[in-house]
Amino acid sequence: MNINIEEILKLANLQISKEDLSSFNLQLKKIESFVNQIEKISIKVRTSTSEKTDKLTLKNIYREDLEKKEVIDRDLVLEQAPLKNGDYFLTQKIINK
Repeated sequence: MNINIEEILKLANLQISKEDLSSFNLQLKKIESFVNQIEKISIKVRTSTSEKTDKLTLKNIYREDLEKKEVIDRDLVLEQAPLKNGDYFLTQKIINK
């Protein structure tokens, strides 16, 4: 694999010193060597997870959504409001025109 760092820097609109350029070249060669080592690793084909789980008994762990019809006593809530006007809460004005 031959990577032109100067071309990459040009495309990325980056400028670096000559010392940094040689340092990046060295680092890139080390990375390339490591990747080549990884590519040489033999990988055995194994059965997929789905094939294994088909043999097991699976169950849905999620509960069904239930509609909750919880009624809150309006008078109880309004009693706790710091400011109210009849059946309404009063708040400070937050929009100035």
